[in-house]
Amino acid sequence: MSLKYKMIILFLLVILIPLNLLGMITYVQYSHTLKNQTYNYSTQIINQINQNIDQYVNELHRMTLLPLYDQEVLDILKRHKSDETYYYPYNSEIEKMNSFISTLKYKRQEIKGIQILTNNHSIFSNLGSSRLQPRSFNLEEESWYKEVKRADGESIIIAAHAPSYYIASNEKVFSVAKVLRDLTTHEHIGIIKIDIHLEYLQSLMEETHFSDDAMTIILDKQGNLIYQQIGDVYQHHPNNRAVINEEANLDLIREATNNLLNKIENSDDKTISYNGINYLPITENPSHSDIQSVVLIPEEEMLEESKNLRIFSIILIFIFVVITVILALLVTRKITSPIYDLRNKMVLAEEGNFNQQVAVHSNDEIGELSQGFNRMMEQINQLVKQVYQTELREKDAEIKALQSQINPHFIYNTLESINMMAITHGKYEISDMVSSLGKLIRYTVSQKESVIDVSEELEFVQSYLNIQQLRYEDRLEVEVHIPSHLWKAKIPKLTLQPILENAIVHGLDNGNTSGKISIDGWVENQIFYIRVSDNGEGMSKEQQQQLMNKLNAIEVEEGIGMNKHSGVALKNVHERIKLLFGKKFGLHIDSNIEQGTDVFIALPYKKRGE
Repeated sequence: MSLKYKMIILFLLVILIPLNLLGMITYVQYSHTLKNQTYNYSTQIINQINQNIDQYVNELHRMTLLPLYDQEVLDILKRHKSDETYYYPYNSEIEKMNSFISTLKYKRQEIKGIQILTNNHSIFSNLGSSRLQPRSFNLEEESWYKEVKRADGESIIIAAHAPSYYIASNEKVFSVAKVLRDLTTHEHIGIIKIDIHLEYLQSLMEETHFSDDAMTIILDKQGNLIYQQIGDVYQHHPNNRAVINEEANLDLIREATNNLLNKIENSDDKTISYNGINYLPITENPSHSDIQSVVLIPEEEMLEESKNLRIFSIILIFIFVVITVILALLVTRKITSPIYDLRNKMVLAEEGNFNQQVAVHSNDEIGELSQGFNRMMEQINQLVKQVYQTELREKDAEIKALQSQINPHFIYNTLESINMMAITHGKYEISDMVSSLGKLIRYTVSQKESVIDVSEELEFVQSYLNIQQLRYEDRLEVEVHIPSHLWKAKIPKLTLQPILENAIVHGLDNGNTSGKISIDGWVENQIFYIRVSDNGEGMSKEQQQQLMNKLNAIEVEEGIGMNKHSGVALKNVHERIKLLFGKKFGLHIDSNIEQGTDVFIALPYKKRGE
């Protein structure tokens, strides 16, 4: 693709991306504001619904306690507490119970029936025997009966159901029920169950108002369906006709509601899609409440007002596209000419001709780019010269290195002659000292690797210590405690000798009658630590800090190099370790006056070949 078309695309992107972002952000923000307003308004309504229903349910809970405060009712229930024997209640019992239940139901049209059931399945109700099933039906098979039994005396809400003890009635009710216990023995003596028309919940809903297409679902705290109000959009969807049919099976309604609630619970977004309809779900489930409410508002209804904004944004974007294309065609011709010139010069430079300069005709970005190209060519020419000169210096250094190898051989031969003379005259101490000195020189000037095994470094250190022990006789004691499995660990060459020399100087050369040096090694968190300890005079915290500052300084101060106590050797060791392994490795010094000095060496734990 040519630069001209890329420029046109660039202009389009520069104009269209911000414009699209602005349009999208405006649209999204506006839609978000509408959703928030709807959400907040609906939340307030749900809270009002919950308060109304909670207030009513709490009143029903209190009503279930009233039989416990009427001794005659308790006596009747006790007489019928055995489920093994049954006798038809006496008229006096029926009259008393009917009177008590009628008092409970007085002026409460929303209550369909209040039933008090004995343990032997006798039923006392305000409805009379003509509207209730005879004793032959089995309460144990009723799911609500099992729930009340499991509650064991707690007053509970029973979700929407069609009780089987009503004759020729499939009307669904929700109920509040409780097991009644003998206040003395705490035995179960019966159940009170209050059935409420679902239409009462609908009347509570009429006090609040959502849109015609909204769905409202009321559940108990176990998630069982108590009531649902279905919106127009949901009703007319073909997948939902079975659910809203008046003859629909209650299990089918519960299954559809549970599917919907699962989508709400598992959705990461604020909106959910159910049967092809997008909803904004609003849920309220107070911890102290026996119910939870869910309202689903169709997203399309909320965003109706934002459609005009979206259409206006699309028209505006189209106008800007046309303007952008015209501007891009006019500007591209002026911009591309100097760029083509720069490209041609770069092709020549790529072929190895670095003596290229581009004519600069403007002070804009292209002019700056041309100037940058010219400076780059100049720097490349300078770098080529520097590389050439560096190669010459390296060749020089190689020649000098070859020449320097002549002198060590002469020294080795001389030391060997002295060694033989010492042995001939029986001067074995001199022979040992000369032999150790020869090993030191060989190790120092050898061209081996700069990083070696610990065992090789210890062998070199032993030669150095042999000479020092001959010098100081019994005044110097050295102990090495580095486990054999660490002998293959890597260490920079000539690391320990400068530290040992420093320890001997401060331990014996300052008037001490004896000196003790300990070398310890261990591994911790894949770091190989070596500690060189002496019992010398030590140093103050101020001196210790000054020495650490010198170790970490970029350069040694002028004149320090001639002072053997200045720490220059330690600084060289410290810098070599950092250069080889990184800044977190190196030396650390810990010392106290008249308590000696500890020098810690931190190295990466690696064996040769790793």
